[in-house]
Amino acid sequence: MQYSLRRGVLKYLALFKLDFKNEASYRLDLTLSIVTKIAGPLVMVFVWSVVFLSSHVSSIGAYSLDGMIAYFFSISLVELMLYTNLPYIMEFDFKRGRIAANLTMPMSYIGLRIVSALFSTLIWVVLVGLPLFVIIVFAFHITLTLQRLALFAASMLIGLLISLLLDFIIGCMSVFTNDINGITAFYEIGSGLLGGAIIPLSLFPQYLGKIMYVLPFQFMFYVPISEFTGVGAVGVQSFWIGIAWLAAFVAIGYVLWKFAFKRATSVGG
Repeated sequence: MQYSLRRGVLKYLALFKLDFKNEASYRLDLTLSIVTKIAGPLVMVFVWSVVFLSSHVSSIGAYSLDGMIAYFFSISLVELMLYTNLPYIMEFDFKRGRIAANLTMPMSYIGLRIVSALFSTLIWVVLVGLPLFVIIVFAFHITLTLQRLALFAASMLIGLLISLLLDFIIGCMSVFTNDINGITAFYEIGSGLLGGAIIPLSLFPQYLGKIMYVLPFQFMFYVPISEFTGVGAVGVQSFWIGIAWLAAFVAIGYVLWKFAFKRATSVGG
């Protein structure tokens, strides 16, 4: 059993080293990706600053100007962990007939792709996320208690898993479409709007807020950032909603994978 465990650890360690070399080898691409992920939230910092200054108000909802700036700086931190390239990798594998070839590897195809996506996210977190986290905490004087830090980590984990499962589902859908660029663009814009990456969910009208608080996208942005900054009310029941969505996406992903795998392998993929 020890030998089997050691082989498993070495197998995933080798995969991590490969992903790290892949991310680090294209430095210009890495730099541009970092700038792209951070630029969007920073644009919203400018937009909301103009809104506050032009309306001559000290607060909008529960947010002061400094609180709103902290919120969107935190979006740039969270966004580093979301939206992997998993759908495009799966699309490439399906279109180029690489599914069967990957089945010969010493780990399952799903395990290989999801673990690789998680490793890439971990690399982003270590290289960029942790320094940015420290900068935001000190720049905006955010006081993190152990409870808030634990809730932030738990909500961020749920958000990451939801995002990863949705990426996997989109990847499975690629076998039924010619191109997934439209689907991924619609997903990223929709999840950003419904998740609080453009407007904090607490600022939406109450009838819209009730709908958004039962959707999974809140865990991608609003819930973890509310826990991180301490602004905005997030109930414990929200976590049960997130867990329920995780279970639903696992089931949807499993069914779609069965159909996608059968279609791909039936035509020689």
